[in-house]
Amino acid sequence: MLKRFCQPILHMSTWETGLAIFSMFFGAGNVVFPLIMGRDSGNMIWVGIIGLMLTAVLGPLLGLYATILQEGQAGKLFFKIGRFPGVSLMIIGLVMLGPFAIMPRCFTVAYGALTPYFPSLSLLTFTIISGILTLACIFRREQVLAILGYILSPALVICLLIIIYFGLTTQGTTVPVNATAGEAFKLGFEGGYYTLDLMCSIYYCAATWALLKFQKDAAQKQGREYSVFLTCFWASVISVAFLAIIYLGLAFSAAKHNAALFDVERAQILIHLSLNILHPNLALVSNMAIALACFTTALGAGVTFADIVCDEIERSDTFKHLHIPYLPMSAGVVIVTVLLANLGFEGLMKFIEPLVQAIYPSVVALAITSIIEKVFNINIIKISVLLTFVATLVFYYVL
Repeated sequence: MLKRFCQPILHMSTWETGLAIFSMFFGAGNVVFPLIMGRDSGNMIWVGIIGLMLTAVLGPLLGLYATILQEGQAGKLFFKIGRFPGVSLMIIGLVMLGPFAIMPRCFTVAYGALTPYFPSLSLLTFTIISGILTLACIFRREQVLAILGYILSPALVICLLIIIYFGLTTQGTTVPVNATAGEAFKLGFEGGYYTLDLMCSIYYCAATWALLKFQKDAAQKQGREYSVFLTCFWASVISVAFLAIIYLGLAFSAAKHNAALFDVERAQILIHLSLNILHPNLALVSNMAIALACFTTALGAGVTFADIVCDEIERSDTFKHLHIPYLPMSAGVVIVTVLLANLGFEGLMKFIEPLVQAIYPSVVALAITSIIEKVFNINIIKISVLLTFVATLVFYYVL
């Protein structure tokens, strides 16, 4: 039994999938927020890291596991709170994951990384080019895991490890920061919170589950045993382990070189760190890392959004007559992303933050209570999500 449970971790396809999920997660916010926490937490960095790990590592792991227990069906998870509230929460989460928040944020941060090398390149031109490249990859849906797991993700990890290695081994200038334990914890906790990874994990798991079915079909044709559940479970563990390692490296690198990072725009913080620790000829590595991180997340989010929307419409009794093919849906997602990306990073964050504050705690409550229901057969989902939502509205908009 134990051997069968652990067997998928020995397969390359599981590591490929784990790296693919990691690269879907690791986008613009995942670069920015650990660096801010490391820069501003001072000698309380370990307290900040605890906060970061709770929301940026444990959070997505909970979301992945909650969706795995629903056999990769995001709709099945959300509908546990009722049809109308489930559809509403799912739609808001999807539009934030896709063309209205995370995807355009990735485009704007990637643009900031490449402008030093192409100063005459406009944001509009860059987003159009990025949109075309993203759409070309999204069209090859069956190959997305392979593109992410074998090509883009390893390149991203190598670039990040180079930055972290020089960040930890190069002599840095550290300015003392008098942060309290509470302030440091808040920096880490909120940083992980605004990556949106717990919410994203539900959708990424659903898309990954669907893509793994292609691998299962291929394995069965070859007469091999293949478990989508176990492969997705171990791939999820691998992905969050990579997240934890990279977060630790970035946070400590920023803490060691924080003097060079104060008064730097959030979208530019990794570039300034790299310029401080790398030889000018190697500084391009940081820009490549940012561009890769943003592209892999935009690609993963685009595939996920189109897949889930098309799938849920087909499952729905109300909308099943509205058949929307995958390719036109993908094209629409990219077009909206390109338009909104021209708001810029800070403009997008003004739009994202109020929505995150309003619904994200409810998604956290949904993930935790659905796991409790499945494992312990205790159903407190509806009341927990309702109380969390009301408490959130009171805390942010009344007090």
